[in-house]
Amino acid sequence: MKVLKITKADLNENNEYVNGHLDYDGSVEIAASLGWVKFKSITVKGFLKSLAGSGIEAGWGIEAGWGIEAGCGIEAGLTIICNLKLSAKFRIFSGLAIWENASEEEKEIKCGKLESGEIAYGNLIESGLPEEKKNTPNCSGKIVEIDGVKYSLTIIN
Repeated sequence: MKVLKITKADLNENNEYVNGHLDYDGSVEIAASLGWVKFKSITVKGFLKSLAGSGIEAGWGIEAGWGIEAGCGIEAGLTIICNLKLSAKFRIFSGLAIWENASEEEKEIKCGKLESGEIAYGNLIESGLPEEKKNTPNCSGKIVEIDGVKYSLTIIN
């Protein structure tokens, strides 16, 4: 999966992502030591990760197909959603919309598992992590021959 790396060059003087909304068909990694990196909203198909000294702030919501990890904290005007692990070094806030009183649904922090971080504001909903495949033989790289033709095996998830 492709990874978009966000650096200081991608931010304006207010530490806002220059494109505002980020909708990316891959994963996103935010460079270290940028402070709070601000977005209008974030949607990524893979993981969303900020390195040490960088936090994630979105005026609307944050959604990642896989997991979210922040070197500092996470703030969202509305929901925070990821399918796997949610992790922050410090605190996590959801439903901070200043333009309205956020409903209980808009304060939701949905994840497979909260790995670290303190829920300072919002409602945590953990769905559980998918079970790891057990007793699956690792055949990747082995050679099989069928009708005189050799094939290299690859595991496809």
